[in-house]
Amino acid sequence: LLLYFWRTRNWLKTSARSNVDFLVIAIVTVLQVIFVKAGIFISSAVNRAFPSIPMDACYFAIPFACGAMIIAVLINRNVALIISVLTSFLISLLFDEKIIFPLFSFIGSVAASYHIVNTKQRAAFLKVGIFLGVINAAAILCLNLLTGNVLHDLLIRLLMGFLGGILTGIMVAGITPVFESLFGFITYIKLLELANLNQPLFQRMIIEAPGTYHHSIIVASLVEAAAEAIGANALLAKVSAYYHDIGKLAKPHYYIE
Repeated sequence: LLLYFWRTRNWLKTSARSNVDFLVIAIVTVLQVIFVKAGIFISSAVNRAFPSIPMDACYFAIPFACGAMIIAVLINRNVALIISVLTSFLISLLFDEKIIFPLFSFIGSVAASYHIVNTKQRAAFLKVGIFLGVINAAAILCLNLLTGNVLHDLLIRLLMGFLGGILTGIMVAGITPVFESLFGFITYIKLLELANLNQPLFQRMIIEAPGTYHHSIIVASLVEAAAEAIGANALLAKVSAYYHDIGKLAKPHYYIE
């Protein structure tokens, strides 16, 4: 909580929006712990079914970074960093005296959450998952070096770590839209969907109020350029300009076209 308030002390947010953020953070944290607990159970089952696959190696396929990535997409990477610390601490309670897994979780969570910010396509989640898989493999190699057993189950651990990264990307791609819809988050992907001029609303505008339609397009181009010049959110400004005159559709004949 102290980390959250310190990182967000200068943000301009209503108390209602902050409460929603707190609720989402709590839900995502609980989900992350459930995912890890389920991963431990599945790893145990896989080890019993295939004794040649070590249980510890299966742990590296658990989607440790899922929660941090979701928060990075919905809120921002600063809060995702806080979630990375929190979930890594909680995960340490699930592994008996095995510090490598909380450390592995923290490294992957930070790397993925910083890489996924401002994602503009759903397909980018899979790319971030592949990136996370590479980071996981590098982290596993480093952790093996730290423990002094460089070649201990190395190949199977590297494979599991890479698969874990891809699995995390797929899970985040599936879970994020649910939070967008339930809690009213506006992500870059949602803005791109709203910016689609083939939507029925814009098709109606171009027929009923063509002057307003073209005016909105011109204003959107102007504000996008202005936002880019001052370092503001250009996509948000552009989409806002598209919709700023839609009220005229209620009485289009009141306005000169």
